[in-house]
Amino acid sequence: MNRSVKTNSRNKTRITTASAAAILSTLGLAGVVVLPATTAILLATPRAASADPDTSYNDGLVAFNNKDYDKAISAYSQAIKERANFADAYFNRSLAYAAKNDTAKAIADATKVIQLKPKLADAYANRGSFYSSTKQYDQAIADYTTALELKPSLINIVLVRANSYYFKGAYDSAIADYKRYLAAKPTSTDTNLNIGVAYAAKKDYPNAVASYTTYIKLVPTDAEGYVSRADVYRDMKQYPAAIADYTKYLSLNPKDDNGYALNARALAYFGSDQFAQAAADWQKYTATNPTDKSALYNLAISYTKAKQLAPAADAYTKLIAVDPNNVTAYNRRADTYIQLSKYDLAIADYNKVIQVKPEPVAYYNRAVGYTKITPPAYDKAVADFTQYISAQPNEASGYNGRAIAYGALKQYDKAVADYTKYLSLKPGDDKAIYARGIANYNAGNAKGALPDLQAYAAKNPTDKQVQNLIGTISVQSGDFAAGVTRLEAATLSDPTNADNWFNLGVAYTNLKQYDKAATSFSKSAAIKPDPDTYNNLGIAYGNAGKPDLAVTAYTKAITANPKYAAAYLNRADIHMTRKAYDPAIADYTQYIATSPTMKPEDASAVYGARAAAYVNKKDYVNASSDYAKALAVNPNDTKSLYGRAVAFYNQKDYDRAIADLTVVTKGATPNPDASNLLGRAYTSKADYPNAITAFSTYIQAKSGDIEGYLNRAFAYSQNKDYDKAVADYDQASLVKPADPRPYYSKGLILEKKANEITTDDAAQAAVYQTALAAFQRYVGVAPATDTSVPKVKAHLVELDAKIKSLKDGA
Repeated sequence: MNRSVKTNSRNKTRITTASAAAILSTLGLAGVVVLPATTAILLATPRAASADPDTSYNDGLVAFNNKDYDKAISAYSQAIKERANFADAYFNRSLAYAAKNDTAKAIADATKVIQLKPKLADAYANRGSFYSSTKQYDQAIADYTTALELKPSLINIVLVRANSYYFKGAYDSAIADYKRYLAAKPTSTDTNLNIGVAYAAKKDYPNAVASYTTYIKLVPTDAEGYVSRADVYRDMKQYPAAIADYTKYLSLNPKDDNGYALNARALAYFGSDQFAQAAADWQKYTATNPTDKSALYNLAISYTKAKQLAPAADAYTKLIAVDPNNVTAYNRRADTYIQLSKYDLAIADYNKVIQVKPEPVAYYNRAVGYTKITPPAYDKAVADFTQYISAQPNEASGYNGRAIAYGALKQYDKAVADYTKYLSLKPGDDKAIYARGIANYNAGNAKGALPDLQAYAAKNPTDKQVQNLIGTISVQSGDFAAGVTRLEAATLSDPTNADNWFNLGVAYTNLKQYDKAATSFSKSAAIKPDPDTYNNLGIAYGNAGKPDLAVTAYTKAITANPKYAAAYLNRADIHMTRKAYDPAIADYTQYIATSPTMKPEDASAVYGARAAAYVNKKDYVNASSDYAKALAVNPNDTKSLYGRAVAFYNQKDYDRAIADLTVVTKGATPNPDASNLLGRAYTSKADYPNAITAFSTYIQAKSGDIEGYLNRAFAYSQNKDYDKAVADYDQASLVKPADPRPYYSKGLILEKKANEITTDDAAQAAVYQTALAAFQRYVGVAPATDTSVPKVKAHLVELDAKIKSLKDGA
């Protein structure tokens, strides 16, 4: 909107269209005609009373001089009636009609005189003045011209013709006549003033100034010259000169007709950007002209420009009092209230504006107000910005404003869309590019945020905040190497920024450079010793294989915040790796106490972890209880089912162990260890067929593990399936030839098998011989510290004798 001031016009001239009689007086005419000498009756001498027309004529002369114009007209009319074509009577009656402002009759009488005396210059001059008084300037100019042709010495006719030219708008012709007059009378003050007016009217400002300056030199104490020259200076935008002349005028004319000069000087002050002075003048002016709408408006604008916002608002209030439907005033006052942070008042004014004239900009401005009130009404701001956008779809500012409001409402996707539209209309706006990046980041689209933030950073390399944020986002989006590059640079430029060190530690942790991560977290903690930092430091130390330092870091996190649950959990895990089960159980317990609203998966995990600690302590009762709690929140947790089965097994509650293990082994994810334990549970119950099945499942999954073969061989042996037992022991010895157990167990099974052969000594001797070989293999691989070796050696002697005996007997 145009915020310029409004100007008031002024009659800047002494050129007037006064009554005919007054104009005639300036011509040097007597007001009544001077008759030729041959008539013997002069202007000062009445006619002889013996002649009736002359008597009437003389009566008219007396009445005219007494300003009894009606009586004069009556007498001149009687004279004309008594003497047809009485030119002198027509001449003087025209003046009487003019004195009564009956210009039409005055013109008619003057025309009659011209008909009777076509060479009488004064008659043309009179009629010209009558025409001029009725703004019939062409006819006036024609009569003045004829008068001058008939009587060139009538120099005053040149002056009044110049006036008619001026009022007609023929400024060049007016100036020519003024110059002609001034050539004869160079010290004519009014003419110097009026030629300046004519020059100003045709915007020939230098000559106007020169003319007014001449006038001022002739009449230095007349205020009119100064104010006229000041107006020209103001039109020329030579404001200091204008201000000086207005000031001089006011010193000569302190009453200042209607406050014109004060108002005009305010305009000059405003034009020269002296807004406080302009406001001061308009303040004085409106004190005596309180209903001048333009001045009140200009006063408010000047206060605004002078940054005197409270007086500006007051001025708009005064204007509204005078002009209650002035939408512009409400709008400007609302703008002022916005700057004064009086947002409620601003919104009230915008409501008025929208009610009277619902223009798009009013919706925009009210939306801004809604974003500023306490608390902000961002939803209403969005509605108003939307209204503005619907009317101005190609105006960028609406989208930018709505994007800000959406961001405040955490509707980040909508904010991103509006910033994108704004940038399509106004590409390259760094702030909007940055804001869109932030909106994407807040929307959880870290990768989408990076291009905008990087573009902004490229143009604003000294903006540390965005450089830091890019490093952080790089880490959050999984580009840890880029994050390290950015954050290393950031920590070099600002080593006191704890967040940069923290995020650098996160990046190094994800790159599995745990020592560097620990260094970064340590520096962050030195600046900002908060529990998050200590917790992450503990993670770094733990992964770096420094459990003692990890425990210390977690302990600091807990000291900083005794309710910091994650640190208890992480410290418990470290205690587990160190087989410190009691402190581990204590920390898991504290984690549970400080996490009353755990997610089901978290509850299942922590109860399972504490149960594992109890298992390692052989506290199977508490272990079973914790596994039950884990399964209460996650019944399908096969890990907890397996753990509870281990606890049940160790409590010799084989049936419940088998029940849990059966569920686990039938799960979607195979668990070979569950199959192995299931086999052992069945074995403990002497249910060897099911044990064999379970061990077979285990062996199928882990064919390289000796334990499966050993366990299944034992089940086979208990089921008296000695050959399959021997086969499994042989397979076990192939898997792990240096393990003495398969050989020993095989020897025992073969010896048992041989003992059951009672009818064939040769066959029995052969089986004993195989058992002997197995025991001999055992002795060969068993460590020297194995206390069973001497016994086996002694048994070998016995067995060898038994074989010989069988062979001898055979």
